[in-house]
Amino acid sequence: MSISEDQKFNLVQNDEINLYALLTILWGRKFLLLFLIIFSSLSSVFYALSLPNIYRSDALLANANNEQSNLGNLGNYAGLASMAGIRMPSVDSDRTVEAIERIQSFEFFSNYFLPSISLQNLMAVKNWEPSTNTVFYDEKIFSSELNKWTRDFSYPQLQTPSAQESFETYKDIMSITINEKTSFISLSVKHMSPYVARDWVQKIIYAINESIRDEERIKATRSLDFLNKELLKVNYSKIKESIAQLQQEQLKLLMMIESNEDYIFKTLNSPIAPELKSEPKRKVLVILLSFLGLMMSIILVLLLSFINFKSPDD
Repeated sequence: MSISEDQKFNLVQNDEINLYALLTILWGRKFLLLFLIIFSSLSSVFYALSLPNIYRSDALLANANNEQSNLGNLGNYAGLASMAGIRMPSVDSDRTVEAIERIQSFEFFSNYFLPSISLQNLMAVKNWEPSTNTVFYDEKIFSSELNKWTRDFSYPQLQTPSAQESFETYKDIMSITINEKTSFISLSVKHMSPYVARDWVQKIIYAINESIRDEERIKATRSLDFLNKELLKVNYSKIKESIAQLQQEQLKLLMMIESNEDYIFKTLNSPIAPELKSEPKRKVLVILLSFLGLMMSIILVLLLSFINFKSPDD
């Protein structure tokens, strides 16, 4: 026995949802529903296939613990060292968190990372060709033939991406975390080219080591200059002996700064150019989008039926 359109509408309007009425409405528009489902499923497949592969290169790092070997007898002269403004190495001093925060900072990005890369590899990549290891750029953003930026711009966006705009992309592709149990640090970079991803992880590790090494070198050199001047001023032998000891410890620190390549982080697992992509998860994406398309198709069919119920008979 068939059910009229008015009966369908009345059943749906009841306080308790009538599943039979809903199914009847959907069955009455089964061809439209089938078309919408097929269309949404195919659209999700085409969308998933249109997304470029993203590769992630990872490195496992550990705190280099350089300062622990520099303690020596400096603790015996802590008072004099503090008066001289000399930094006291400490076993408890852990600069790992500071280094992690620096890597995520705009200052590190603009002063150390950005000058060492090609900006178009960060802001204009469209695809990567594995067979030739070639990176292709979006011609609407950057012309590889003309070697110039071609994108439309209006303030605050510039034709050539600014450091601030590029930094937002850097934060999206770079990730650094510390394992609270092991204190090991995981650093990763995502890119369409696995080789670029690997190279950028290496650049970040090198840059953070070099940037903090430079700061420590300047501090140690200034401390030695100060001690040399003070040594010429004092006449007491015990104070001279203390200053000489401080000079010796600062020279040890300077030697460690110059000789140790892994000044802040040492690499436990070096980054590689991955052969397998990390994203997108196309199968999962198609399933999710298809399910969403199914729900939207059902809602659209019910909405159209509701509009028809409310429209005038004439």
